[in-house]
Amino acid sequence: MSCLRRAAGFTLVEILVALAVLAIALTATARSLGAAIDTTTALRDRTLARWVAEDRLAQLELSREWPDLDMKEGDADMGGQAFHWRQETGVTPAARMRRVEVSVFLPGTDSMLAKMTGFIQQTGPQTGPGSQSVGHPRARVSGFTLIELLVALVIFGIFAVLAYAGLGRLLDNRGRLNEEQRVWQDLSQVFLRISDDVAHARPRGVRDVSGVPLPAFVGRPFDSRALAEPSLELTRGGELNYGSGAQSDLRRVAYRLKEGRLVRLTWPVLDRAPVSVPLEAPLLADVETFELRFLGATGDPVDTWPTATGGPDVPPRAMEVTLAVKGVGRFKRLFLVNS
Repeated sequence: MSCLRRAAGFTLVEILVALAVLAIALTATARSLGAAIDTTTALRDRTLARWVAEDRLAQLELSREWPDLDMKEGDADMGGQAFHWRQETGVTPAARMRRVEVSVFLPGTDSMLAKMTGFIQQTGPQTGPGSQSVGHPRARVSGFTLIELLVALVIFGIFAVLAYAGLGRLLDNRGRLNEEQRVWQDLSQVFLRISDDVAHARPRGVRDVSGVPLPAFVGRPFDSRALAEPSLELTRGGELNYGSGAQSDLRRVAYRLKEGRLVRLTWPVLDRAPVSVPLEAPLLADVETFELRFLGATGDPVDTWPTATGGPDVPPRAMEVTLAVKGVGRFKRLFLVNS
């Protein structure tokens, strides 16, 4: 006479406990990803807010107006995001200089995202007036029955489907977060590079490969042809020289939009020879728009530089850059040019 023997195995309670542990682990992973998403969003908002504050200070410097001792507020848009800025003007130990603080917030909140301080010098007479719960399962010591096995398999299948889908979304989101962080880093580097170049502009014209003189600062509308001239070309100073001997700190640099990529060109010499080939460095991909406007002495924006009324080596007072990146947004910045 034969008898049936049941092999010891996991009970239903043990399987449910294991699945609960898995669910807790997935929950912790999801919270970690959520924190990363919040960090990326905060980084983006603070970066845009800093640009809003920088542009506000640049507008004050460009207007050459003596600010009153008061507080002003306004709204601004940067990259499709709305911001609210607050400008407070105070005195300094120098009578002809005032301290301007620009704070930037999200609309309807008091949480400050960025704060920048600038100093405005009076260039003329003052015109202002004054200035889970866990249940209590039934204890079992033997192996589980066929019904319990089927129930456990159904529950495990449901958890497996949810876990697989959740894990897939976690991995996809993490990849998108890394890509978005890289794009914002590249975008910040682009604006920083442009700002540094125009801030070190020098009134030194050059000659092209044919010997034709070129102005010190040249701005042109975008041309999509392969052999078109760059949209921006200028002579800048302040370049570090690591070689031995005395060398000039001047460099000829340019920016152009080429096949959806914004690139920076650097020539090895100022006055070019037929063998002079510029070094091309890609700055940003997926660029849809790269537009420039230039503000001269009158403050009126123009699309080309130099103008007919200005000298060939006279730079503009400021330059407005509009940059649109696919899937990121459209950004408009204002940069002061060294004059």
